[in-house]
Amino acid sequence: MATVFIPDITELSKEEWRKERKKGIGGSDVGAILGLNEYKSAFDVYYEKIGAKNEKVLTDKARVTMEIGNRLEDLVAEMFQERHPSIQVINDKTMYQHEKYPFMLANTDRILILPDGMKAIMECKTVTYADEWENTDFCKGIKGKCPLSYEYQGRHYMATLDIDLVVIVGLDLIRKELYIVYISRDMEVEEQMIAAEAEFWQLVEHREFLSMKRQFEKLSIAVRANAFKRFYGAGKDVVYQVNNPDEIEIFNEMNDLIVKQQFHSAESQKAKEAKEELAMELFLLCEARLNKKPGRIELNNASESFITKQYITLTDTTAVNFDLQRFILAYNIAFKSQLPEDIDESTAILMCNQFMSDRMGEFLTVGDKSARFYFSKRKIRMRKNLKSKEFVE
Repeated sequence: MATVFIPDITELSKEEWRKERKKGIGGSDVGAILGLNEYKSAFDVYYEKIGAKNEKVLTDKARVTMEIGNRLEDLVAEMFQERHPSIQVINDKTMYQHEKYPFMLANTDRILILPDGMKAIMECKTVTYADEWENTDFCKGIKGKCPLSYEYQGRHYMATLDIDLVVIVGLDLIRKELYIVYISRDMEVEEQMIAAEAEFWQLVEHREFLSMKRQFEKLSIAVRANAFKRFYGAGKDVVYQVNNPDEIEIFNEMNDLIVKQQFHSAESQKAKEAKEELAMELFLLCEARLNKKPGRIELNNASESFITKQYITLTDTTAVNFDLQRFILAYNIAFKSQLPEDIDESTAILMCNQFMSDRMGEFLTVGDKSARFYFSKRKIRMRKNLKSKEFVE
């Protein structure tokens, strides 16, 4: 449990607030300390904490951007509340302190209370670069992403308050889109982050010159490497290479149905449905064998005479439906609880991912409104006409 550092930050003047911030590391400091903030460095934070440097004078553009973010915080929270009416959104003005590491401070934008009483943290942001954002979609296995400085701000808050979930909500005023990214607590990542923060704070307390401390540099580099790997890996397709006879057999059956769909108009719709059911079967089979959800399944089959290549990918227009009533019943039985029947679907999906993620598939069905998969044409080449065994599209 966190301890209360300041009961109500709104009672502080701006000068008092700056003075209190120097007593520890806040969530907005973490990205800069770890080298994940393009606008601020670890040196900037270091000099601010030891009182050797005045705050930067903001340009007009930066001041406007900050003011927009501050003024839109309530709007972002309201938009999230509208989409998740079953979640209680609390505007908490308390500043907290980590029980074990008193230099870790946290002042969150909002605290969320889920229908079962579980707490989560919410941070409200405005989007600058849309390519740094991706919505979480638990039903499709998409983790989502946000700028790394925001992610580690959330991880810092989870560690300080001992809460297992943070929601980063970003409003894109240009594209008129609201991004909702869920980040679950990861103790390995958290321990790595805290080690770097602790080393940094030791430098502040002893007034040691930042660049001379190799240990802090090593720790911050390790955190960055881990963060960049996860960030740039998010949203990338996992490719599964078909090798097993049962997988090849499903590919062959799908190709028979593709032919039937193209040349037998009377059976076209039936063939399409059967083909997509086989594709779903193949994706589930490959996911079980890979222990990851593949975004692309490739067939590269070679015989003495021929090389065959084909692939299937999930389409972006896949419509996935969540069986809300079935989930409520299963949840109440599993946890001897009483979730309200009018719980909104988005909140139910969040709770399913948090507490019953291994059973998510039981409550999902793929809708019929749009194509679920893209099937490439099967390409066959004679081996004797190729210089190598590799085939390039």
